[in-house]
Amino acid sequence: MVMYASLSGQLPYDEVGSRRAEEYVQNHETLFASDRWRDISSNARDLIANKLLVISSSSRITSNVRSMILGKILN
Repeated sequence: MVMYASLSGQLPYDEVGSRRAEEYVQNHETLFASDRWRDISSNARDLIANKLLVISSSSRITSNVRSMILGKILN
């Protein structure tokens, strides 16, 4: 959520209920619908959608991998 908020200036969802939040995170069209995402690279959007904001914790990347990927995106 931190990376999403840092790049877009907003949180990915406002939902309190976990079920509704899961639905929102799984819908990538809604997740990146804001015009703020127009200039954000597809690599950054892919990282957020497929490696950070995922329901299954075992599918999320670790902090070591995250640091390596961020280095590639920011360079």
